[in-house]
Amino acid sequence: MNKTEIANLALSHAREQSLNGNVDTTDELMAETVLLHYEQALREMLGRVRPRFAQGRKGLAMNAASPDFEYAHSFILPTDYVEMVRFNGDEVMVNDDFYEIEGRNLLTDEGQAKIVYIRYETDTSLYEAEFIEAFALLLASKIVNARRGDKERAESLLVQSERKASESSTKAAQSSRRYNSRDKVQRSSRWTGSTRRKSTNETTNGNTGVSYDA
Repeated sequence: MNKTEIANLALSHAREQSLNGNVDTTDELMAETVLLHYEQALREMLGRVRPRFAQGRKGLAMNAASPDFEYAHSFILPTDYVEMVRFNGDEVMVNDDFYEIEGRNLLTDEGQAKIVYIRYETDTSLYEAEFIEAFALLLASKIVNARRGDKERAESLLVQSERKASESSTKAAQSSRRYNSRDKVQRSSRWTGSTRRKSTNETTNGNTGVSYDA
């Protein structure tokens, strides 16, 4: 489906008249409402689902100036950054205490920042069916709220969107799950209640790294 078809699917859910022309170029008033909420809804859904089709990877460039306090380094995030997936090889659920996002910068004590992230993907030909439905329902909820102020209908569409997003997220997680020995060790430590985490800069003998206690 293209962008206009997704917009019309959302309008159908919102019980509004479909667009006759291209959503980006038509002078139809309804297109203005759609475009007002389209990007926000898309970013929200990409971050929630974290679909494989929107994953990218990048070694970040370090800013010349270090943060004023707390962190040693600042790295420049990609302009299309939406959500973190892995940081320096590890799932963010394991080491998201090693960095902080501020604006378009990633602050950390790590000497490098290699990330797998969710990008703002606008190529609708890549979208999967479950993602399209979840996104269209979310967009519809915003349209209903903006056009009619019908909060009950908007909430119903949002609940449907979250259900579809959950299905899409589960599918995305299953298709992109990556196991290796390091991940297994770290996950095992986390699940067995260990409270100690090591910086990825720490050496195997543990003498030069930084320890973090929960």
